[in-house]
Amino acid sequence: MSSNQIVNSLLQKQQIKQDSNVVELYLGKLGLSCLSSLGRFRFLQRLWLNSNQIKSLVAEDGIKQSFLRNNHRITELYLQNNELSDVTGGISHLRYLQVLMLQKNQLVNLNAILHELSTLQALRVLNLFDNPVVQEAGYRLLVIHHLPSVALLDREAVTSNERKKCRQIHEPEREEVMSSIAFGRRLGAKRSLERYTKSHDQCGTTHARK
Repeated sequence: MSSNQIVNSLLQKQQIKQDSNVVELYLGKLGLSCLSSLGRFRFLQRLWLNSNQIKSLVAEDGIKQSFLRNNHRITELYLQNNELSDVTGGISHLRYLQVLMLQKNQLVNLNAILHELSTLQALRVLNLFDNPVVQEAGYRLLVIHHLPSVALLDREAVTSNERKKCRQIHEPEREEVMSSIAFGRRLGAKRSLERYTKSHDQCGTTHARK
């Protein structure tokens, strides 16, 4: 059975007659290895494709493009527990994407992944654990550096200390400037406090003399 037939069967069971009414689509655990274009679902926002055998995001209909190429409204995409080794050309156009689950795949090229996801400025939650890429040196800090919008990476919150460490490693000049500015502010605040204290002491002395 093709992916189109599976989708049509699911819609029929749920008595959904118009594609425009589909904002959520669950296609998990169906043994899918590839999919046809899902462009018919123009208003699709949340898509579950987890726990299949999907090896590529390229559509099975002969067009060498992502089966998500026309689904620009997607905000949540669940692709965990598949057989993906690459996501190049499949996700970068999803500008509203906030949640991306890619754990438990076969992703091996961190630079390619970061390049693909670098356009996703709305991305907040990202899972890549249980992929070969997490074994690369400096993996977590590289992801945080290249994808600054991500607040939760591999189920752990991104901390301010991690962001600072990223700047120290990847943007040392910027971090030096920021540290200088912060030091200047602290120094200025300290001097203001000293002036206030000195002035207050002088006022107290003058009042006592009177």
